[in-house]
Amino acid sequence: MKFLKEISFSLIIQAISLLVTVINKFAFAKVLDSNGFGLYNLLIILPLLLSLLFNLGLGHSISYHISKKIVNNNFAYYFVITYTVSISPLIICLSFFILNLIYSDLPNILLFFSLLTVPFLLLNYFLSFIFLGNDKSSYYFIFNNLPVIITTVFLLVLLFILDDVNLIISINLYFLGQFLTSIIMIITVHNKLLKSSESYYKGFLVCLKNDLVKDIFSFGIKMYFASIMNFLNYRLDTLLIGKLLPLKLLGNYNLAVNFADSFGKISQTISLLVYSKLPRLAENDKKVMVNLIIKLNLILLVIGSLVMFLIGDKIIYLIGTDYSYAYIAFLLLVPGMFFIALFRIIYHVVSVEYNANWGMYATFFSLISTIALDLILIPVYGIYGASVASSLSYSVSFLFIYIYYIKQTNSNFFSIFLISKREKDTIKRLALNLIKRGQNTCSR
Repeated sequence: MKFLKEISFSLIIQAISLLVTVINKFAFAKVLDSNGFGLYNLLIILPLLLSLLFNLGLGHSISYHISKKIVNNNFAYYFVITYTVSISPLIICLSFFILNLIYSDLPNILLFFSLLTVPFLLLNYFLSFIFLGNDKSSYYFIFNNLPVIITTVFLLVLLFILDDVNLIISINLYFLGQFLTSIIMIITVHNKLLKSSESYYKGFLVCLKNDLVKDIFSFGIKMYFASIMNFLNYRLDTLLIGKLLPLKLLGNYNLAVNFADSFGKISQTISLLVYSKLPRLAENDKKVMVNLIIKLNLILLVIGSLVMFLIGDKIIYLIGTDYSYAYIAFLLLVPGMFFIALFRIIYHVVSVEYNANWGMYATFFSLISTIALDLILIPVYGIYGASVASSLSYSVSFLFIYIYYIKQTNSNFFSIFLISKREKDTIKRLALNLIKRGQNTCSR
């Protein structure tokens, strides 16, 4: 019951975040033309990629070790601070040089400002998983959504003050959102999770001497490569379009992907809750709970897809005629949106309960298909080809890991779509509990 309550609360948070994200993307797409919007998205994807390349899966590892009471919050906090401070200057310097060679047309000042967000992206990622490991999923989702809320608020304020919000201001707003989130998270960790006012220097020495550091890195690496491949599988098309096609088409494609990403927040919320809660559930309840969560996820995605099918073109028209290619690109991404949503949930279940390597295998084959399909379809069909390539590659990753999952659980292939007797009984029990709670509340 507590698990479903937390899912409900987290979904409410994500629904609010979804609304703010839509406002954020619409506002930036409106104030920047399709060329500027394409460049803006490329400049915020690059530091995201870098933060993923250098997080080494430590967030998932820290969450796991905290939930199992292997490490305490003080150790986890000083460990991530030490790692972030040590690695960030190297990341910024090396990546600035390398990305200048790859994307020679990118303005240096914009690239530099975007790379300054890397340490804060890393820190926000690590600290949010400390909350997740402490069974504080509401904090996790609030802080994950806080940067876009901060950025949107400041953007709306500036739109009232200034006549024009250009690309430099937009990138600085993105930096501000990440920076302020880091400050707020650090204060919250100190107030809510740390047991003592242990000095940073002492905490740093503990990190260097503690043998647990090796265990944390070893566990994180198991999910690290799968996470990188999953990100590339999901974002490689944007990077290739930015290199091969005009920025106007990149802006259109980014708008379509942003729509899909917004609905992806649903599956991301549920999958991470599954990851954090599954080890605590009784063995008999795990399979039932996973199947129910998948069905809930599918229902929400179907509703969201139908809404976008009916009014998506009208919403895009309000943003501007400059984005006339975005609607078809989004529709071609819809099948992939379903597959990646299912993959995320099954991936986290398999990683926790069975074998984390299978997530990496599934993503590897999907990435290979993404690279091949993108290189074939994007030069010929542009952003529509990228959408088709993404949907096909997501289906590959889902089918690969789902076949492994049903073998491990002795399930029927269609079990995630059909309601079993145990699932019906679980739904009835939950419904009766809700009715009883409602009656108790009314009687008071």
